[in-house]
Amino acid sequence: MNKIERITLLAFFLLSKLLTAQQNNLAADYGFSCGSGFYQLIDNQLQSLSIDGQGTAQWKPIRPPFDRPLSAIAYCLDDDFMYSIDTLTHELIRIYQSGAVQPLGVPRHVSTKALLETQLTIGEIGQGIFCAYTPQENKFYWIDLATNTFVTTETGINSQLTNLAYCSTRQLFCSVDAKARFYFWDPISKKPFAGTQMMNLPSTKAGEVSHLWVTENERFFATRKNGRAFYELNEQSGMPYNYANLLLKRGGDETSCAAAPPPVLLEEEVLEFRLEAPKKDRIRLSWTGVHEYTTARYYIEHSLDHKKWKEVGEKPSNGPNTYQNPYGALSPYQEGKTNFYRLKKVSKYGRKLGYSRTIMSGEWSTMPSILVSPKIAMANAALAVCVKNHQNTILNLSLWDGYGQLIYEKEQPILCSEITLNLELTNCFVGWHEVRIQTAVGVQREWIWVQQ
Repeated sequence: MNKIERITLLAFFLLSKLLTAQQNNLAADYGFSCGSGFYQLIDNQLQSLSIDGQGTAQWKPIRPPFDRPLSAIAYCLDDDFMYSIDTLTHELIRIYQSGAVQPLGVPRHVSTKALLETQLTIGEIGQGIFCAYTPQENKFYWIDLATNTFVTTETGINSQLTNLAYCSTRQLFCSVDAKARFYFWDPISKKPFAGTQMMNLPSTKAGEVSHLWVTENERFFATRKNGRAFYELNEQSGMPYNYANLLLKRGGDETSCAAAPPPVLLEEEVLEFRLEAPKKDRIRLSWTGVHEYTTARYYIEHSLDHKKWKEVGEKPSNGPNTYQNPYGALSPYQEGKTNFYRLKKVSKYGRKLGYSRTIMSGEWSTMPSILVSPKIAMANAALAVCVKNHQNTILNLSLWDGYGQLIYEKEQPILCSEITLNLELTNCFVGWHEVRIQTAVGVQREWIWVQQ
């Protein structure tokens, strides 16, 4: 072997090691779980929705591209694995968090024993059933994961589906069709029924990509405009809320864990909407950056179940609203229960225009709480945090950036009912940051916007 051949061989060896290390780092740094949010197949690669330090939403690969061509990806709550269909062999595939895939065989029809031969494009799992859709036939294929057998039914609606999700609280499969109407299917009867028609949500055209995810507390999120526009859908009121960030990558099938918390996103108009500690049976809300001169009105709404909402306050519209000019309002609060709050935007003619994200307070009598000002002062690289907590406990406070990286952590004994901690930060940048407060009674998470 001459010198050139040895150099070439060494270069190939080092390159293979580098690629292997990159794949190992990818597998080590990221993984899918019920608490990680939204997933999507993009170019046959599993990607997760990520929010960076500037509040920008983007899709980030969490696994190298699969060797098999996959479609109809679905998350299973029962075993925390993902499942999919091989588009060439039509095999049912189990996907492990390590990235390994296990073929489970081609599903057979319950009665005829015929093997699956149809291309399935979207799917979701609920109650041990993989419900997958085929656009060629406009049918559902109901695959039993325990027996790897299937039956087929008509969807029962005229339009083709571009998305499918599973709502664990209702135990129903759901979709939003091209005309922006909700549809639900019972996995037992397999019969559809129509839900709310969403207002101000763009319709989709043939061939356009749209997605639907469901998270805990029946929070619905969807994309339109070929996957670029991102919305939260309030199925109870028929109103969507448009987020400012555009998702530039178009992808294939999507999935999420129906018990996962929703992602934290920068809203199009509501920059901050925060809680303050309650006094007796009331809680104080304040918000900033909602609008400048406008004729629209903003109402605070309160709910105990995220379904039935009641107006409890109105935000005045009498001038520019900036960080230097925040508004606040006292709102109802029921101790011992989870309280939900949101802002509703209404035109001067009474037409609903949209909603802010929902904020939630837990059981304040047992959980720690945190107070931060609308504009975080970063003078001398110190972040002041006022913590209310039961005294004589150990409190662990940590700060995480928008990439999920730990920036600061401190363990502090609390000897009084209220304390202000000055966090000496050296690598804290402008953007969204998560503050986690952990005590013996649980963990509370608060998101803050750090602005230097």
